Amino acid sequence: MKLFARTGGHWLFWWSAVYFAVAMLDLFVSKEGWSPWIQIIWISIIALPLTFNPLARWLNMRENHMFDWLKMKKDDKIIPFPEPKPVPYIAPPEPKKEPKVYYTLGLSNDNRVCFTMGHSTLTMNEVGVQNLIEELEFYKSRIENE
Repeated sequence: MKLFARTGGHWLFWWSAVYFAVAMLDLFVSKEGWSPWIQIIWISIIALPLTFNPLARWLNMRENHMFDWLKMKKDDKIIPFPEPKPVPYIAPPEPKKEPKVYYTLGLSNDNRVCFTMGHSTLTMNEVGVQNLIEELEFYKSRIENE
């Protein structure tokens, strides 16, 4: 077994050993409280092969393409969207108008005649219908012919 090989595992092991030794010296000997800074430096050193490809190649690791998305390379495999074609304007169909009812004339359920005009309803029995017919004939005879 090699103790000093150029691999990512050996890189991690030996820098962790250095971190452990320095952290123990800080904790038990100097008591300065440098452990947060030591941790930041250790994490930066062990992550260096992930961000710096020449070091990764030296450690016989495959190259990392983690930050290649920042380079914005144009990919030849991407097919562009087709140009939009103009769409001819088609007018929407006219809505069907409901027929307007000016008046209704019919029978009610209690055998009376109902004449509805607008919001008014006139309900008459047989005698009332006969009187209305006579009044309409009277006013018809009064109209002057043009």
